[in-house]
Amino acid sequence: MTDAQTIASRFMQALNERDFDTIGQFLDEDVALDSMTGQRTIGAGPLRTAVMSYLRHFDETFGDIVLMHDAFGQRVAVDVTARGTYRESMAGFPKPATRPILSPASSSSNSRMVP
Repeated sequence: MTDAQTIASRFMQALNERDFDTIGQFLDEDVALDSMTGQRTIGAGPLRTAVMSYLRHFDETFGDIVLMHDAFGQRVAVDVTARGTYRESMAGFPKPATRPILSPASSSSNSRMVP
C-alpha cells in the first residue's frame, strides 16, 4: 500500500471506532470532503464537526473497503459499503425509517492527509 492508502485505511478504522481524536490527527488544514449530502467541507475542524454531525443522524459502519490511488500514490479514493441505521432526521432527507441501511458509498481525497 502507498502511504496515502495506509492513512486512508487507518482513517476508516478510526471512523468505524468513532475515534475523532485519531481522525483529527490524520487531517491537514486544507483537507476537503465531498459528502453524499452534496456538501463540500474544507478544513480539519469543520470536517471533524461534519463527520460527527453525520454520524449523529446515520449510525453507520463502513465495510467492504476498497482503496484506490493515482499513479503517484498521492490521491486516494475509498469505496465502501455503509451499514447502519438512519436514526435522526436530517435536512434534505426523508424521515427516518425502522429498517437498516445498506448502501454503497465512496469518498475521495484531493488534499494531503498528515501521516
